[in-house]
Amino acid sequence: MSAPWKILVVEDENIVAMDLRTSLIASGYDVTDTVGTALEAIDSAQRRKPDLVLMDIRLRGEMDGVAAADVMRTQLALPVVYLTAFSDEPTLRRARVTEPFGYLLKPFDERELNIAIELAIYRHQAQREHENFLREQAARAAVEERALENARLYQAAREAVAVRDEFLSVASHELRTPLTAMLLTVQGLERVVQRSQDERLRERTARVAQQLGRLIKLVDSLLDVSRIKAGRIELSPEEFDLSALATEVAARFIEPARENGSTLVVRAPDRLVGVWDPLRVDQVLTNLLSNAVKFGAGKPIELALQGDDAAVRLVVADRGIGISKDKIASVFERFERAVPVRKYGGLGLGLYIARQLVEAHGGRIEVQSEPGQGSTFIVQLPRWRPDSAAS
Repeated sequence: MSAPWKILVVEDENIVAMDLRTSLIASGYDVTDTVGTALEAIDSAQRRKPDLVLMDIRLRGEMDGVAAADVMRTQLALPVVYLTAFSDEPTLRRARVTEPFGYLLKPFDERELNIAIELAIYRHQAQREHENFLREQAARAAVEERALENARLYQAAREAVAVRDEFLSVASHELRTPLTAMLLTVQGLERVVQRSQDERLRERTARVAQQLGRLIKLVDSLLDVSRIKAGRIELSPEEFDLSALATEVAARFIEPARENGSTLVVRAPDRLVGVWDPLRVDQVLTNLLSNAVKFGAGKPIELALQGDDAAVRLVVADRGIGISKDKIASVFERFERAVPVRKYGGLGLGLYIARQLVEAHGGRIEVQSEPGQGSTFIVQLPRWRPDSAAS
């Protein structure tokens, strides 16, 4: 059984107030209070929170029932039914401004009172439900609008990324040939200049060749990204000694490491033969060692190889700046950098390409790192045999 409606009676004539209270209780209502002034009514309504207020228009004190009803409506959202012996137009005009839920002209009988109360409460509940419905609809519309806006932004971002990727792909293809031709020309010039006595000319020519080489590597990285996006990365597996390749790649970094104050140590078995794409494995090792030299300056660097019949494990470890925990998860994503680009440069493609190449071999790559403690990159590659590669 539901709880009875709670009614606040505001009536300054004590006899009328007591009669109302008795009648309401007899009809099954819960009378929260009977008060005789507007201020008492407001205070009681705030404390006892009735469902309905029966309000006499003429009250003792500075505030009459109309002023009290206005507070009930605007501040407490309570429905008010007026009790009045006055039906003159000026009084009714003032009362209408407060949007009452009914009028009862004195004297009234119990039946009229009950009908007025039930209608007022029903109307108030219906109004609140309608307002709640409108709020829910407005909130839903706002959510839908945000969802549509997010969808538009997402689509715009996808289109921008597609335009960027297409531009990088076209630009890379267009740049590769002239850059290669320029590098060959400069390398020929280097050979001629080596016989010159002008040391500054030799240094400048060497710097130009070095910068062209860097540009070609960047272009090659962009081309690799385009091929990966298009699903066109192809491997050319062949049988070779991974220990020999790793030693050869490491040899290219001994001098750059020394210039950065680092030592580079290779720990590998005498032979570690398997079937992989040597150019792509070279590319992975080159990327990892290049990062180790760049970010591990002044600290030792180690390249270690291990293998069994099923797989090989390549580990590149440095003791440099390390990677923060919030960057670990994204370090293998496109255009992601774990360090400030202004300080260290780069496009943020090397580790992305390395991961794609390792996974194309059926392997995996992971990193373990602590800021200030260095990074350890671990590559696992299945040890393909010639017969499995052929199949």
